[in-house]
Amino acid sequence: MATVRIEAGGRGMQSIFGKTFLVCTGALVLASALAAVLHFLAPAGFGAGGSVAASIAPFLVALPLVAYLFVQSEKHRLAVLDLDAVRQELERSNADLRRKVEIDPMTGFLNREFFMNQLSSLRRKSDRGTLLILDADHFKSINDRYGHLTGDEALIAITRRIRESVRAQDIVGRIGGEEFGVYLKGACGEEAFLVAERVRRAVEAIVFEPAEGVRHPLTVSIGGVVEAQDLPLSEALRTADTSLYAAKNGGRNLVVIAGRLPHAA
Repeated sequence: MATVRIEAGGRGMQSIFGKTFLVCTGALVLASALAAVLHFLAPAGFGAGGSVAASIAPFLVALPLVAYLFVQSEKHRLAVLDLDAVRQELERSNADLRRKVEIDPMTGFLNREFFMNQLSSLRRKSDRGTLLILDADHFKSINDRYGHLTGDEALIAITRRIRESVRAQDIVGRIGGEEFGVYLKGACGEEAFLVAERVRRAVEAIVFEPAEGVRHPLTVSIGGVVEAQDLPLSEALRTADTSLYAAKNGGRNLVVIAGRLPHAA
């Protein structure tokens, strides 16, 4: 719709310029014709009248021309404003489309495809960091016992804590039903572990009541790999996934980053 309006606006401006060119050309032809007539009549004794006519003729041509150009200038100004409004509308539409294509609607994180695309582009030294994979513990039991709507509420609560615990520069995506990927930009070793541990504790602190008077614990297991930017994407994901399984096998609600011992709650 916006593209059609832009094309229509472009045609409208072309029409304005075309009409202005025709009027100016016509005015020049008319003025030239009047001058020729006056020049022809002068030898025939047109005398003083010819002089007066010669003086008035340019004004008779110029005044309508000025009025017409003023009207066309206003039309041009309005056309430019309309095109600018359409451009802004198109930019908003493109931004909305991007969000729909790249963002997971439930969590507001990147979807799996675009999260993986972001990881694939990390090749500069400034992109060094740690890849984490987070998985909600015993999440199937929530869906089975309380239903999927309640499971969605639990997932949103976990999402909120993840968002609050990571840093502004970190890349976060939903890569599975209850599985998330986080790339900690610039964080390696102890710093990466501290961020992961902050996420784990924040999720553990959630007070989730799927039914009145019933509390259900929410926890996540986290696996990671440092210096992930130096590894092929498939290998980085495999190593982080192996660390995640180590956290699960170690009792869940743990952080395991490749090369480190698991830290329990």
